[in-house]
Amino acid sequence: MRPEGRKKKKKKPSSWHVVHFPVHLSATRMSRSRGREGGGRPIPPWRWRAAPPKKEKKEKKKKKKKKKKKKEKKKKKKKKKKKKKKKKKKKKKKKMVPP
Repeated sequence: MRPEGRKKKKKKPSSWHVVHFPVHLSATRMSRSRGREGGGRPIPPWRWRAAPPKKEKKEKKKKKKKKKKKKEKKKKKKKKKKKKKKKKKKKKKKKMVPP
C-alpha cells in the first residue's frame, strides 16, 4: 500500500525486453500491435535491431555417481507383554458365635 496522492513510478523495460517484444506493456497490447484483436500498427524501426547473440555454453563432464551399498537392517525383536496376575482376594472367615 502506498500513501494517497503519490503516483507509482512506471518501470522502464529492460533492454532484453525491448529487443524481444514489440510492445512490452501487456499481452493484449502486444497482440493488438501485431494485427490481432482488431488492432494493428507497424513495428517502429528502432525495434528492428536483432536480438543479442547467445553465448555458447561449455559442455560439462558428467560425474559418475557412486552407488551406495545398502546396509542390511537388523530385525527388531518384539517384546512380549507380560500379563499381570490378578491378586485373589482373601475371604474373611466369619467368626462363629454361639446361638
